[in-house]
Amino acid sequence: MVESGKAHIIADLTTWNKSVPWSVYYSTAEFFQDPGRVELLGRYTLGLQQGVTWLLEHDASECVDLLTAKWPKVPAAAAVNTVNMLRSQGMWDKTVRIKEEELARWEGFMVDTYVIDQPLAYDQIVDRRPFAYAAEKLGIDPNS
Repeated sequence: MVESGKAHIIADLTTWNKSVPWSVYYSTAEFFQDPGRVELLGRYTLGLQQGVTWLLEHDASECVDLLTAKWPKVPAAAAVNTVNMLRSQGMWDKTVRIKEEELARWEGFMVDTYVIDQPLAYDQIVDRRPFAYAAEKLGIDPNS
């Protein structure tokens, strides 16, 4: 929309120098009571981590087929330029682990905009096991 002149960026969180968890996935606490489901979520997180690692190491032109398949109405050059711009601005951290300070910042936004009444404790809403699974499989520090 920006490239076509139909929109203008008035605020860009990726250049604000304060990261937030851009993509999070939600589940009920009951879902985590089954060890098999925890492993399933770990495998899913492993895939996310592998995807982010690949994205950070490659130019978006190397996945243009995927971008045009997922966003067919977006011109290929615009999709590639957008992904490369977001990469250069540091949108994606090297790991998909949800960090406490990022979550606190995000929850602050949600409180300020009346989405939630008050922040929740990190350990109350983040289960560390899926990322720990991925980190172990990839040989990376689970606290990175």
